[in-house]
Amino acid sequence: MTRPYSRFRSLAQAFGLFAERRDAATLVEMRVPVRYDALTGVRTRAALIEAVENLEVDPAIASTLETTVLVIDLDRLRAINEVHSRAAGDRVLATIADRLRGVIEPAGIIGRLAGDEFGCVLHHPVGSDLPIRTAGAILGAVAAPIEVRGGVVVLHVAIGIAGGAGRARASGRILASAKAAASQGKRPGKSTCAIYDPRLDAETRARAALDLEMRDGFARGEFQPEYRPITNPRTGAAGGFACAAVWHHPQRGAVPAEAFLPAARASGLLPVLGLALLQRACAEADAWPRHQILSFDTAALKLDAPKFAESVLRILLATELNPKRLSLEVPRTALIGNRSAARAALLALSGAGVQITLDDLGIPADTRPTPPIFPARPAGWRRPVANDQGPFAVRARG
Repeated sequence: MTRPYSRFRSLAQAFGLFAERRDAATLVEMRVPVRYDALTGVRTRAALIEAVENLEVDPAIASTLETTVLVIDLDRLRAINEVHSRAAGDRVLATIADRLRGVIEPAGIIGRLAGDEFGCVLHHPVGSDLPIRTAGAILGAVAAPIEVRGGVVVLHVAIGIAGGAGRARASGRILASAKAAASQGKRPGKSTCAIYDPRLDAETRARAALDLEMRDGFARGEFQPEYRPITNPRTGAAGGFACAAVWHHPQRGAVPAEAFLPAARASGLLPVLGLALLQRACAEADAWPRHQILSFDTAALKLDAPKFAESVLRILLATELNPKRLSLEVPRTALIGNRSAARAALLALSGAGVQITLDDLGIPADTRPTPPIFPARPAGWRRPVANDQGPFAVRARG
């Protein structure tokens, strides 16, 4: 006679065996690489590289074929996630993946390289225009609007193209080259397509070295303000000084602003550098005769930053410079984009007594905003007066 507890023990042992088998199956499943992206249905990065390496090519015609990689870098996806929702961003990604499959397959292989980045591999005869035609089709597919809850979104894309003979190279160096081309060609608010240039590698290394050199120079105090006198066109009297940045390089000597500002802007150093120069210039201007003003070009600053006005006011407080003796020269191009934030910052500073000068240099009169965001002045320099024709004066140069 079987005792009750023996039956329960047998059941427990059987269940334990089943659990062990289930856990073993789970471990085997976990060891199998994921080959397809769950959200978009396209290959993963690893699967895309594996597919390229396993391409079967007839040795007799291998020398007549080449591999081209297209990296497709989507723009504004993060903004869609923040403005609409993560679900909306996922919907956009899935829609873009479907469109890319329709353009690329069956001639090529597509995979998802990162969150907002796809890759396409094409194997084609040497000299074929297939990569260029495919890139053009991708640009058209991505440009079509996508409906999401709460509105319609339009994405921009940066495409990088790189190619070479042999499939083994495609899994590594060609993919990296295509990514570099996409990064180099990327322009905010625009869809672009760039073909990899081997000189990009040298340029990238040179930019990295210059970035490090500038940051070291900033820490050593090599960037200093330089002043140019501002004269009244009618009387010839000096009404103040305009401040410009100069890099006193230990080997190159005095490097003018136009030679390093683009690199400083690209590296993200420019806003920090600009505030440091403004603070030093304000401290030195406090010792000038009281009728002279300091004119500072805000191109070195991020005008629409949330704390831009607060940073300037803190500098004035620390240096004890009268706000009425500071004139901020604002390029009108800085107002293109987030105009509400820029206007709020300018109004706050003007309310504190800072003089604001809008510079139309380089903007044809027929392309300036109409109606203008700020009142305009006649052509020709004059000392800006904050409360004349409203809170802002404008220096118009043609």
